[in-house]
Amino acid sequence: MQMIEVKHSERVARILLDYLTCKRKPLEIPPEVARRFAADTRAFHAERDPLKRDEIAANTRHTLLQHMPKGTKLRLADVPELFKLMS
Repeated sequence: MQMIEVKHSERVARILLDYLTCKRKPLEIPPEVARRFAADTRAFHAERDPLKRDEIAANTRHTLLQHMPKGTKLRLADVPELFKLMS
């Protein structure tokens, strides 16, 4: 069986697509968390300092993992891709 490398952004897009097409249990994210994610997205894109951008992404990852099913893998590098896809 040949391993096919998938681009990082394609991996993130597949995760989102799985949730949107109900291949996985829908996420139950409270409205306040969704608003916080939107605010973090805007802050991430407005920030120029790479360390502060990483801090925003790390905090967002921690928050999202609290509302995702156990065992879900969300790498820190996935969060900026989510920000990019959701902006």
